[in-house]
Amino acid sequence: MANPFQNSKIVQMLAPIDANGTTATDTEVDTAGFHYLSVIISAGNVAANMSALTLNESDTAAQTGTAFVTFTALTAAGGDNDTVAAFIDLRKRKRYISLVATAGAGATLLSVVGILSRADTTPDTATEQGLVERFIV
Repeated sequence: MANPFQNSKIVQMLAPIDANGTTATDTEVDTAGFHYLSVIISAGNVAANMSALTLNESDTAAQTGTAFVTFTALTAAGGDNDTVAAFIDLRKRKRYISLVATAGAGATLLSVVGILSRADTTPDTATEQGLVERFIV
């Protein structure tokens, strides 16, 4: 039996960044052909509360979209080195999912990975899985 992650696509939604007082630019996820999306947000230092940390959805690419998940746990009071996640049934969502992350003033270190799963057509190569290299051991 294959590892279920071998049938998934990994999307770097936000490369590791210091979002110090700015809105971080994410990579919009085209969810066509997949049934589920897991979004994992990893924080390093959180110097000030996030003024926005949401997942948005839209019918077409490059739209701001409408927020449907709002994260509240990454705060200056206790969000350092925390991980938060959303597990999304895409059959109930619009096609394009994006992240809006606006940090407060001060060093706020974030990275975000999306894992698309339950594909209609299984991705067979590293490139189809969104990877530059993979090992199946």
